[in-house]
Amino acid sequence: MFSLFSEKKDCCACGACDNICPQNAIEMIADEYGFLYPRIDEKKCVECGRCFSVCNFQTTSVTSQPKYCYAAINRDDSVLMRSASGGVFGALAKEVLDENGVVFGCVLDEEFHPYYTFADNEESLEPMRGTKYVHAATEKIFRTAKQYLDKGSTVLYSGLPCQIDGLYGYLGKNYDNLLTVDLICHGVSSEKLFKKYIDFLQEKTGGRITRIFIRDKKRGWGSSIRFIYEKDGVSREKIIPSRNSSYVGGFLSGEICRENCYLCKYASAYRVGDFTIGDYWGVSQEHPELFENRRHDYKKGVSVLLVNSEKAKAVLDKCKYLDIFPTQLKKIAEHNANLVRPTFCDSASRQRTLNTVEQLGYRAYDENFMKTLGIKKYVNLLVNKCPRILKDLIKK
Repeated sequence: MFSLFSEKKDCCACGACDNICPQNAIEMIADEYGFLYPRIDEKKCVECGRCFSVCNFQTTSVTSQPKYCYAAINRDDSVLMRSASGGVFGALAKEVLDENGVVFGCVLDEEFHPYYTFADNEESLEPMRGTKYVHAATEKIFRTAKQYLDKGSTVLYSGLPCQIDGLYGYLGKNYDNLLTVDLICHGVSSEKLFKKYIDFLQEKTGGRITRIFIRDKKRGWGSSIRFIYEKDGVSREKIIPSRNSSYVGGFLSGEICRENCYLCKYASAYRVGDFTIGDYWGVSQEHPELFENRRHDYKKGVSVLLVNSEKAKAVLDKCKYLDIFPTQLKKIAEHNANLVRPTFCDSASRQRTLNTVEQLGYRAYDENFMKTLGIKKYVNLLVNKCPRILKDLIKK
């Protein structure tokens, strides 16, 4: 019996092998920390080798560089405020839906299970907005995308760059009616750890969380986690500064990511999707002229938009929902390290973090995190609650 990978760093769990198997002999199984890896059922496998043939992660190189670079902001302020950065995904998705196309993206269900699904109307598009900060299994969604492509429907597929490359490997050919959007990716945590964080928050509040918004904008772009919870029959809201969240802290430090993320070939200026999107950190420094007339407010979020194919440029040229401003890749990369290199983390530190969560519980990890944070915890709380007008005066 053969294995699909020799070491964990050789698998990104894109799901191409799972989707292509004609015998459904491959299942994505979680390891002790919740990270998914494909396992072959030897009773079903006929050794056709198709799973190996579609693994772009291990066999291909990414050679395409951006043709055009933009700062981008959604023209609809309500959409902008419900998006993690500048609302580019929503604008591109709306353009495709206007043409009776189908949009694929990640959502969280009521149990906070992340998964990929599709939308053919604006209502079902809404849960796809915003960042999730957790790895979502593609399950059999590539097969569904192929069915729509073969019918001639325009398909917009958004996901991690490794998942986009996995989709290409599965499809095995180019489709003129396929548009892909990859993310500037920092890495991914496991669903298991994410749910432990949810359980920890529920334990602290004594309530049941019904919705969570990572990178909520109520107190500024990228500054807070906001969640809604029910307690004693009453719906309540709590906001946590991102820097005071042990989950976000572990994510940003790289201590809770998959092993392959630390060697990711997609963390570079070479892109696999038709579009690349992400936060345009540092945009006020690189392009102060965009905000001088107050037409736009960078505190509401601005996106990086890299256009990597002429097909994508044709779609952007007719997009009615975005304001775009030319910029340079070197300016974007100056504030987006994952366009230059993969996320770094000391392997011993990562192992300690994962073992703490698994063996001692999430609370023990959170206590260690807060102890390390020290007085910064109170500074972060103060900054987060400080009125914006006061923040601007202090900075000035």
